[in-house]
Amino acid sequence: MKTSKKITFPKLENEFLENILRQLISQHHIIQMFFTKDTSSLFSHLIIHIEKNSDAQELQQSKWVKKVRNRYRIDVQFIYSVKFHYKFSFGHPFIECCCQPSALIYQNEESGDSTIIARGWKKYKKKFNVFQEGFYHDHDIHKSHVQNLISEGSQNSVFTSYARLIEYDLAYLEDLYAGTTFNTLDLDERINNLMEYIPEIQKYFVKNSGRTYYL
Repeated sequence: MKTSKKITFPKLENEFLENILRQLISQHHIIQMFFTKDTSSLFSHLIIHIEKNSDAQELQQSKWVKKVRNRYRIDVQFIYSVKFHYKFSFGHPFIECCCQPSALIYQNEESGDSTIIARGWKKYKKKFNVFQEGFYHDHDIHKSHVQNLISEGSQNSVFTSYARLIEYDLAYLEDLYAGTTFNTLDLDERINNLMEYIPEIQKYFVKNSGRTYYL
């Protein structure tokens, strides 16, 4: 247990969440916290860089995470150290945007595992280009496969392959806007979740009934 002087998070302006974060710091090896108040999106982002994957998974399922999201429109994302550094190393846009020095609200001064993103666009651009090329490479493979099946008249296989293409694209969008993917949910749920971040994607899907879509 590590408790010292009262830690404050002035950028949050949320006493309920501040009390929870102080408790987390006293009970877990929290390395860094980043808070981005996004005026152009429905959600602000709180990124909590933590040492262990097991802690990240357990804490992500906490009831207060959902409560903060629904009540205060703050998306809380726990990310363990190895994954954080991996995403940073290959230029993941979510990490690059949300983990800037200006977003830092807590840093464990005793930890040697912290990362501060100080590179500008010119330095980052090469990494972003590789990230972007990686997406389009696999996207085009999926798309080509669907087109080949259509030309061959393989109707049953077309549906399955097209669903995989949609899942692939949704996973990238989830990772870009929410910092994680929701592979355990069905396609309808994933589409509805993404509409909270990107309302304009609704025009690309035709509703079947309620919260389901024709694919």
